Formats: sequence, C-alpha cells, structure tokens
Amino acid sequence: MGASVERGVLVPRGELVGSAPSAGDRGDVAPRRPTAALARFWSAWRPSLVTAAAALAAFRVLTLLVGLVAAYGNAGWRVLLQHPADALFLPFAHWDAGWWTRIVAEGYGHSNPGGFSDGAFAPGYPMAIRAVMWLLHVGPLVAGFLVSGVALFVALAVLHRLAAEDHGLDAARTTVLLVLVWPTAAFLAAPYSEPLSLALVSLALLAARRQRWVWAGLLAAAAMLSKYVLGLLVIALLVDHVVRRRRRDAPPQARTLAAIALPGCLALAGVLAFMQVRFGAPLHFLTAEGQAWGHRLTTPLQLALNAHHEIVSASALGALPQLRTFLIDDATILGLAVLAGVMLWRHRRHPAEAALVAVVAATFLCMSGPDSVSRYALVLAPMFLVLGPALARRGPLRTAVLGCSAALMAVQLVTFTANGWAG
Repeated sequence: MGASVERGVLVPRGELVGSAPSAGDRGDVAPRRPTAALARFWSAWRPSLVTAAAALAAFRVLTLLVGLVAAYGNAGWRVLLQHPADALFLPFAHWDAGWWTRIVAEGYGHSNPGGFSDGAFAPGYPMAIRAVMWLLHVGPLVAGFLVSGVALFVALAVLHRLAAEDHGLDAARTTVLLVLVWPTAAFLAAPYSEPLSLALVSLALLAARRQRWVWAGLLAAAAMLSKYVLGLLVIALLVDHVVRRRRRDAPPQARTLAAIALPGCLALAGVLAFMQVRFGAPLHFLTAEGQAWGHRLTTPLQLALNAHHEIVSASALGALPQLRTFLIDDATILGLAVLAGVMLWRHRRHPAEAALVAVVAATFLCMSGPDSVSRYALVLAPMFLVLGPALARRGPLRTAVLGCSAALMAVQLVTFTANGWAG
C-alpha cells in the first residue's frame, strides 16, 4: 500500500475521502484487531517513516566520516580499525557533551573554574540517557548517541508528515533535507539534547493539529524538561486553542486550557523544587545559563551592543571559527524575527506554530547575548515547516539555498569535531 496527497492532506491509497463507512464502522462485524490498526498506521505513515530512515542513515554515515577525518586526519582509518567505538563517537564528545555525560554519571552539582554550572542543563536528556543505559547496559556516550539518533528519526518522520499534509510529498522531502543541512545541524549528529527537543516539539505540534490537547500538554512539558526555553511552547499551545475557539465564535474551554498548562506547571514546579534542594536557589537554572552563555533578559539594544562587541573582538583576534559562529547567531535572531512577522501575517492555519516562533524570536531579541541561539533554533520545528515548503516551490532557489547551507554545515561540523567552537 502507498499514499497519495488529496487536497494537501496525505491519504493512504485505498482510503477515499468521504467514502462510505465499512462494515466494521457500522457495527456489523467485530472491531478490527490491533494488526489492522497497525496496518493502517503503516499505510498512512510509510512515506514519512521511509524518508526519515533513509535521510537519517545518510546523515549519520556522512557525519561520522567527516568526524573521523577531521579528528584523526590520515590516521583515521587505522584508528577506526583498532578502536572503532572511539573513532566514531569521541570526535563528537566535545563541549556540552562532556557536561551531559558528567551529569549522567555523577548527577548535578558541579561547576568548572569559569563558574559555569551544570544547573544550566535541563534534566530531560540525561534522564533519557540513564533509561537507555539501564535497558541496554551501555555507557553514557553510546546511550547519548542512541537517544539522539532515535529522537532525530522521530523528528524527521513527524516533520515529513506535517509538511506533507499541508504541501505534499515534495515539500515534505525538502523540509527533511533542510533540517539535516541547516548550518548548525552538526549538533544533531552529536550527543546533545537538540534532537530530543526537536522530536518533542514536533510531536506536540502534531497533537495540537489533531486537537489532542492532553497529549499536547504532556509533550510540551517534556520539551521544557529537555530545554528550558521550550516552556514557551506551553504558551504557544494555549494561544492555539484560544484562536481556534475564537474562529468558531466559542469561548476557550477551561478543561482544555488546564490540560495544556497543568503538565508544564507541574514540570516547572519540580524543577524549582530540585534547584532549591540541590543548589539552594529555585531559579539557579536561569542564573547558570546567564553565566554560561550570557542569556539574561534585557533590551534589544543591549543585544545589539553585545553582538557588535563579540564580532569586533573575534575579528581583532583573527578567530575565524568564533567570528563565523557569532555571525550565524546574529543572523538567526534577525531571521527568526522576520519569519515570526511573516508567519503571524500569512501562516494562520496552525496558530501554535506561528505563536512559538514569535515568542521565541521575542525572547532572543531581549537576551543580553546571542551565544548559541543558532543551536537553540534547531528545535523550532515550525521554522522548517515554513521554509522547507517555500523552497520546494522554487527549484533553482532551493538548490542554491540547500547547497550553501550544506557547505556551511560541513565547515561547522569539521570545526566541532576538531574540538573548535561551533555554537
């Protein structure tokens, strides 16, 4: 069985829109067995699952090869034969990956000489790693790769499905490709939390489109526990429900608002309580993130001044990787602000997606420093759901944009696997 696109919606072949109910729907026969439900799921999701699996396999092979060469040079193949696990995984175990594995192994409560505290890192990703370690009896680094790999597969499949429903299969494939060649997609290949966050955001948006609000609320809470800034996803989902109800001239439903907000509130309360017990301050995670990356709320003017200072300093020092990363961060903030305006103006079909980009863009504009926001933007599924289909409609532009983005991503990947700063 396959699938076709009817009126912008992915429909399994053999299931006609508006067709008469089957005998099982009329109650003439016993309910379908679970195998029938699984068959229907496979029929509907097969294009997305196959595309995600193929894209992920190609992405993993290419990034591992680039990491091998960048980290070990001509000796890479010899290292691969002698120590295959180290050769494949260690080139990606830099920067935040070290913090994640330390949290998994020793728990929270550590800081480095620069004053950076592990309280800046949300607990969702290390909890998932610990679960995989317990199930499969593997080390934290391998478990981190497994969590990130499975999460990236889920994210690609859901993004493909969401894009196909609105714009067709060609736009869906372009969306998947855009995710994997994004300038900061190197972090999707590393044991970082970004793949898990992207998967949870994508699933929450899927639940919102289906108006499964309990699931949407639970997934939004899980997303916040994977990356604190995604607490804004709860706001976006609340906006989605209110807007959808207003379009029907109906007031918001209190139980739906509670279903969306309550899981996030409970998750936040748990984080505050843990921070108080472990670090003696309930808002320690905000303080730690401000110390690590300069992410403090201020005015857009201060952001512009700090961005200018970082670019000038990197240029004076001749630090090309840092300069390139700072420019990507600044371009990300400005690009998200423009994209938010466009989505609020034109893309009104799915309110949660426009609202999420808008509130995140506003937050980035009001941060005191732009460090690493290009990596944070990787989790914004709506960004890809708008840009991917837009590129798919413009063949020459699609080729140019994807080619330039892939080249920049490759440079950043080499920088990262060689233990350079890439965001």
